[in-house]
Amino acid sequence: AVQLRTTNECHKTYYTCHTGFKMLQELSSNDMLLLQLRTGTTLSRNNTICFHHIKIYTDRFEDLQKSCCDPFNIHKKLAPKNLHVIDLDDATFLSAKFGRQLLPGWKLCPKCTQIITEVTTKVLRSLQFTNPGRQTEFAPETGKREKRRLKKMQPLPGSPDFYWDGPRCLDEDCLGCFYACRACGSTKCGYEQTEIEGGEIIHYKHAG
Repeated sequence: AVQLRTTNECHKTYYTCHTGFKMLQELSSNDMLLLQLRTGTTLSRNNTICFHHIKIYTDRFEDLQKSCCDPFNIHKKLAPKNLHVIDLDDATFLSAKFGRQLLPGWKLCPKCTQIITEVTTKVLRSLQFTNPGRQTEFAPETGKREKRRLKKMQPLPGSPDFYWDGPRCLDEDCLGCFYACRACGSTKCGYEQTEIEGGEIIHYKHAG
């Protein structure tokens, strides 16, 4: 049978009405993993375990944890209130991060949870800074187009939200109020269109 590191004797009937042994191969893979972590014992599926210890280390383990496991040795007395259960994923991560064994099913008080949260947040921020990954909001081509658009469009004095890039009259039949073309100096060689407030586009059929 499995030699468990416990003060509880086998075949007690506190949590089960049955006595006897069970083969570990009859347990689920999750229960076997929890049993191995919580007992600190290397197990094989050919081992046996009594019904009493199955209950203690699987079904009733969390209920039997009545106070914070105090992983940082900060408590002068037991902390039994507002406890948070450490699940298997948390136990694996925290054990690796803090270099001390934290068992799934142990519990943390709010103060210890806060310490872990602060340290974990710093680690995640450090990882994001080191390897920020794909920048989903960065679109260089869109940025270039926007710069070109703003460069050719000038704000109308007194109206910061209104931009124009052609004749002030906004008349599509206008032939002479374009600003002079930078290339040829002509006042009839303006932009092909004007964008007014609200996104409306006015096209100049005589431009170009």
